[in-house]
Amino acid sequence: MELRPFEIVAACELRSLPTGQDIADLTARLERARAKVSAVVSATPQPPAIYRNLTYVLETRCVAWANTAEEAAGLVRRLLDEAGVPCRSVYRSGRALAPTDVPRPEAPAPQTRGRRTRAPALVPAAKGRSRAARVRVQGKAASRGTRKGASARKAGSRR
Repeated sequence: MELRPFEIVAACELRSLPTGQDIADLTARLERARAKVSAVVSATPQPPAIYRNLTYVLETRCVAWANTAEEAAGLVRRLLDEAGVPCRSVYRSGRALAPTDVPRPEAPAPQTRGRRTRAPALVPAAKGRSRAARVRVQGKAASRGTRKGASARKAGSRR
């Protein structure tokens, strides 16, 4: 059987009303977990959260490549377990996806133990002008009558 894309909806449970930062953190956790479950090509939380049975439920739409819808739902459940997100239910959405509309999952890169390269030599940080050089430049500007010098002369004349 050939792999096909399925859109799976997961109802993620949250203890409190999620803020924008909470949703961003959830998205980051899902992206980190998605690196481990390569068949899931996208996982997007859909605000707003809905209050149901003493918890807030945030709908998350995931796209997974699998042979069957049940297999895709299992992949999404595994993704949510990897991310540490409690999930109330996982089900297939009614939306049909064409294989050309969804990017194929990337094959995981082979882990080779190549030769370790040395880090480049550290170059000392470039130093700016010394304090004495800056003071000399400001002193010259004061003698030319520039703005800094003019304000310095005015301040001197008030005393």
